[in-house]
Amino acid sequence: MIFLCFPVRNAHISICIIWSIILIFIQFMID
Repeated sequence: MIFLCFPVRNAHISICIIWSIILIFIQFMID
């Protein structure tokens, strides 16, 4: 999921975490 880390100033880490949670949630919904 590293490719989902957008270089948005100092918030890139937060965005990475948010994207990870969203993708995990979507995977649970699909299953």
